[in-house]
Amino acid sequence: FAQTHSCAPTNALSVTLVVTPACNFNCTYCDQALPFKTPMADTDYAAVEACIQNAVAEQKIHHINLNFFGGEPTLESSAILKFTRRISTLCSHAGTDLFPGITTNGFLLGRDDLAARLCRNGILDYQITLDGPEALHDRLRQGLNGEKTHAAILQGLLALKAQRQEGLKVTIRCNHTTKSIQPRHLDAFHDDLARHFAADPRFRIYHHAAADLGGTIDRSALLPDKQKRGLMSRLKLESLERGLFVKTDTTSPGGRVCYAADKNA
Repeated sequence: FAQTHSCAPTNALSVTLVVTPACNFNCTYCDQALPFKTPMADTDYAAVEACIQNAVAEQKIHHINLNFFGGEPTLESSAILKFTRRISTLCSHAGTDLFPGITTNGFLLGRDDLAARLCRNGILDYQITLDGPEALHDRLRQGLNGEKTHAAILQGLLALKAQRQEGLKVTIRCNHTTKSIQPRHLDAFHDDLARHFAADPRFRIYHHAAADLGGTIDRSALLPDKQKRGLMSRLKLESLERGLFVKTDTTSPGGRVCYAADKNA
């Protein structure tokens, strides 16, 4: 459930918790078949907390990146908030800086004040995916019962935009295919993004070419390898021209390279 590694030169510890294998989406390109079927239990969280406590005490850790992953981690929002508060208290007593983040589809962030509750508890680093304008996105990233998801994700992003905590960072990831790079789709997509997020440095656009990862994606729609780099560079420039900020690396929340960063997360 937890992947950890320490970096001696910087006295840093990175922890990724796969809090649940469950997801409320049925994306056409998803290949995630996790080897466990149930969410993390209280005993699992306690074991991870003990490991972090030992690392802080024995290795003099001064910086902890804590990332929540899934499945869809917001399905376990109560557990995430409880665990974050416990680790925050531990770090405060030890004088250790804590940087929590989450890779989420964003569908639930606009409900039940979830975005505000996460931010109030220090979870300020987000990666959320939008795969083009609404009509195209809703064909690629559907709910479990085929429901549309774009409107709810945008609602979640706007809920984050309304937060005023210092340090908020949101990466909007865009997985591209030959369909999404058609001019009419790109123009509509950039118009939508610019309308809501232009000139807001807290929100950065990350353009990524969709890959064949074993899902049901139309493989004929995948971008040719020889065109990917040039196309992604062009899309970054188009985003910049619209007043949007862009992300050029593949680091996940917390500033680390995550295994999800190379997938259509």
